This record gives sequence, C-alpha cells and structure tokens, in this order.
Amino acid sequence: MIEINLAPWRERKRKQDKLRAALIVISSILFSCALQLTCVVYLNHQSNKQLVRVNTLKEQYQSIHTQQKKVSLMIDTLAQAQSQIDRIKKLKIHHLAFVFFCKALDLLVPNGVFLDHFYYQNGRVELSGVGESSRHLNDFFKRLEEVPGAYMVKFLSFETSAESNEYKEFNITFSLLKREKVSNEKSTQ
Repeated sequence: MIEINLAPWRERKRKQDKLRAALIVISSILFSCALQLTCVVYLNHQSNKQLVRVNTLKEQYQSIHTQQKKVSLMIDTLAQAQSQIDRIKKLKIHHLAFVFFCKALDLLVPNGVFLDHFYYQNGRVELSGVGESSRHLNDFFKRLEEVPGAYMVKFLSFETSAESNEYKEFNITFSLLKREKVSNEKSTQ
C-alpha cells in the first residue's frame, strides 16, 4: 500500500478551522457591537424625541397657565366693573327716586300744609312742617301713603297748639326704596 502523509493536510485543516473560528468570533463581536451601537443610537433618538415632547408639553402648560392667569385677571376686572356698574345703578335708583319724589312733592303737598324741613339721604326722607288743620294734614298723609315709591311711612310726631286746633306741627320719615334692597346694598358693600 501506498503511504500517504496526511499531516500537512490536517495541519492546513486545523489552521483553516482556527481561522474560521477566529472569523466567527470576530464577526460575532463586530455584529454585537454594531447591534449595540444601533440600539444606543435608536434609544438616544427616542430619548431626544421624548425630551422634545416633554419640552413641548411644558411650553403648552406654561402657555395655558399664562392664559388662565389672564382669564382670571379678566374675570376679576369684569367683577370690579360689574360692582361699579351696580354701584352706579344704585346711585341712579337713589337719584331717580329722589327726582321723582321732588317732582311729585308739589302735587303731594296740599294747600294749607307747609314744609319747613326736607332731608334726603340714601333713599330715606325726613319731612317736617306745619298744617293749617287736621283735615289738611290727613289729606297730606293719605297722599303720601299712596305714593308708589314711598315705603315704611312713619309719622314721628304731631303737635297741636294748646289754644286752637288750627295749626299742627308734624315730623315724618319714610323710605323711597324698599328696606330689603337698602339692607342688601349695605351688606354687599
């Protein structure tokens, strides 16, 4: 038989196997590094996108918060303006009640009744004067009670002269506005 020396072939085969194993190890290391680098880049990209979203949401929150402050400031301003309007309305109501009463006063006071004191403040009226007779005063009081805007008419005092029944002094207080409205207005101030 022929003898074949297989040692050089085995040695080449061993070198090729070692080289192949080294290439597999190096290529797997390179592949894992490339995969790891790809993962790092992807995660970094996702992290940056998330940071952009967070910053956008922060800006939106700050914008909404600023707008909310502006709206609350506008509401406060409107509330102040409404309170001023209400105050002006109250003053207008007091003024109009007083003006209408003054215009009606000429028709209210009959001949024979003379006013010597007239005081008005915040819808409250005080009148005092003299009447020639009880009939004239009764006529004046009836007319005064029939005034649509006069509430809580109180006759404080009547004095007659001792000698005759002809001249009588009187004091009257009443409100041109309903007392409930006046007390509510005071409580809101």
